[in-house]
Amino acid sequence: MARKNASPTILEAAKDCLQAGGGDFEMSDVAKKAGVSEGLAYHYFNSKAGLLSAVIRDFYDRYMAIVNKRYDGDIPWLMRERTRLNEIVAFLYSDPLAPIVMGKLNGTPQATAVELTGNAEVMELAVRNIQNGIDRGYIAPHINPHVSGPAIMGAVQQAFLYAMQAKERPSQDMLTDQLWGLIAGAVGIKAV
Repeated sequence: MARKNASPTILEAAKDCLQAGGGDFEMSDVAKKAGVSEGLAYHYFNSKAGLLSAVIRDFYDRYMAIVNKRYDGDIPWLMRERTRLNEIVAFLYSDPLAPIVMGKLNGTPQATAVELTGNAEVMELAVRNIQNGIDRGYIAPHINPHVSGPAIMGAVQQAFLYAMQAKERPSQDMLTDQLWGLIAGAVGIKAV
């Protein structure tokens, strides 16, 4: 029943099982869905916690690819950052694991280990983006990027979590517009 490098298959099965289980899964169910033995799943990931860490890391790798996306340097800063926000919210709304990983699993030992690295990277990018906006004259020079950048990223995550848990989920466009207004206000620019 073993496959040559079944690790990606097991990871995909774990994602499906985690989603179906509302944030939990059993290794036996993952192995069955992947078409491998439970022992092989343990061989690749050592434990259920190891597999959960791999699922969380995979989610944050995909999220960071959106957050860190490079744009044409000729695009005006405001347009570029609005586009980035649109893509971040679109990813979070479309990925079925987003509310689980960023919500229910937030604070678990597996998520915390991955988030520490990912959050540091996100915060550093936010600081650089705010500084870039200051350097290009879009943001007033008195704005401290080391305060505003992390505050904005925290607001985006919290707003997303609230939206996912709301009885009536706001539309993706509405959430993006609200977040852009918050970002613009935080750094003293006109929302466009």
